[in-house]
Amino acid sequence: DPADIPPLTEEEHDANLEEIRAFLQDEMELNNAASAAILANMERESGLNPRAISPDRNFYGLCQWSRMRWVGFHGFCRENGLASTQLRSQLLFMQHELEETYPDLLEYVLGCAVDTFEGSLNAQYYFCLNFEAPLLLEEEQENAAIDMNISMVAEDLAEILDKSVEEVLPGHLCACHRVREINDL
Repeated sequence: DPADIPPLTEEEHDANLEEIRAFLQDEMELNNAASAAILANMERESGLNPRAISPDRNFYGLCQWSRMRWVGFHGFCRENGLASTQLRSQLLFMQHELEETYPDLLEYVLGCAVDTFEGSLNAQYYFCLNFEAPLLLEEEQENAAIDMNISMVAEDLAEILDKSVEEVLPGHLCACHRVREINDL
């Protein structure tokens, strides 16, 4: 049961944050903007908890992989002698997916993620839309769903970069974020 999975302690969260950042920057050689973009997506998806399971039990792990991708993850772990419960195993699988299944996505993120806040926002938007692939049910909901997800991820991105949401979000997305804040009251 997803409710049985304990949340990370602050120390566990901070250790995972540092391990993920180091993996993205040192092993994948991503710049600060691309690393922050992927970290913000992971933060929003799982709280950086590799044991995270969605309430409907359909999405798992750091990136909230679908069941089909999760089966692929377990096969990847078996083939490479990795423990599926380890944070590093999920990072290696994400790298494998980006390099083998989504090479155009990785190239785009690397290309658009100039080491600026705008570059990071562009990278996280594209990563979210094409790697996290939020479920979009109807065309008229698409922009609202994307803007909502971007504004939520931007909160995490702003925290990671130690900036305000307004500094991270451009114009119309910043307005969307403010509307969501008002609706949450």
